Amino acid sequence: MVERGEQLGSEVTRRTRRNGVVAAVATVLLVVGGGAAWLLSGDDPVIDVQGTTTVAPTTEVPATEAGPVAPLTGEPVGEAELPLIARPALAVKIDNDPAAAPHWGLEAADLVVEVKVEGISRFVSVFHSRDVGDVGPVRSARTGDPDLLAMLGRPLTAWSGANAATAGIMRDTPWVQNVDIDRITSAYRRVGERRAPHNLLLDARAAFAAAEEPVQPPAPVFGYAEPEDAPRGRPIGGINLVVGKSSSSYVWDADRSGWRRFVDGRPHVDLGDQQLTPRNVVVLETEYRPSPADARSPEARSTGGGRAWILSAGHLVEGSWIRPDRTDPWILLDGEGEPVELRPGATWVALPEPGAGPGVLGDDEAAALLARS
Repeated sequence: MVERGEQLGSEVTRRTRRNGVVAAVATVLLVVGGGAAWLLSGDDPVIDVQGTTTVAPTTEVPATEAGPVAPLTGEPVGEAELPLIARPALAVKIDNDPAAAPHWGLEAADLVVEVKVEGISRFVSVFHSRDVGDVGPVRSARTGDPDLLAMLGRPLTAWSGANAATAGIMRDTPWVQNVDIDRITSAYRRVGERRAPHNLLLDARAAFAAAEEPVQPPAPVFGYAEPEDAPRGRPIGGINLVVGKSSSSYVWDADRSGWRRFVDGRPHVDLGDQQLTPRNVVVLETEYRPSPADARSPEARSTGGGRAWILSAGHLVEGSWIRPDRTDPWILLDGEGEPVELRPGATWVALPEPGAGPGVLGDDEAAALLARS
């Protein structure tokens, strides 16, 4: 088992570095009499089973033989985009109430994480490698945000407000650069065509301009396959999914090389009436507990592990995820414990509760949804 673990760790290191994921943690899971120990490559310290390390991720710009790549998408970056990927990530808490649609800016996000809040879900939308103006509608912070955001280095974090306990946690978290409405009030505005609280917009350019020195770009969150690599898993037409009480579907569109997103059976479109179509969709079964700031509010436990469903290149891989510590990226494994890589491009991550994993769409169901696009 130890020899197998060493082989796996070496393979993770080789493939993630080959794809420019210079900050990804090369992790080996060694099963020892029912317990577990985590070993990390290089000079990283050992992480115990409680995951107490607080090592900050490396922040150099990822690169391949073809040149630099965006750390949160794995996509090649041209000279004009180099200043964009040299900046910190911007994470914005975006409303997912039906009254908040269509959204501003989601089509430009490198990474979107859907988490359960009270009843419905909310988006932690991460902007980095693409220029974007208005984003929103912006909503409040949650106590689970700091642990989730730690994998991004020192991200700028935009939120509309919070109760006193949650606001205190956000302001006391050293790896969060708060660009909330109280700190950079002039960057926010409300629009008249929507009713509050679903009408608060953020000028993302103003938020990026408020970044503190030294600037820390995000570390990669996932590893990416080479274009010539064959797809992993089994081909599927799409999935149905529920996070909290918010339902969605993702249907594979080979022409767009992505997963068209639907909400309650309707295309999820941006303000330009273009359907949101991420390149990858990752579903991570996640435990929730009552927030210490408000027992009525669920708090996602984004470290640890659980079941995973990885949708990429029209295929589904069922396996597991692990994230030993808040500073670590998500590590995706197939059913045999082998690392799973995504296709370069934007990724949507959903965090449903245990037992609320996705259902696979039949061919007729997928075709019927696509016909609505």
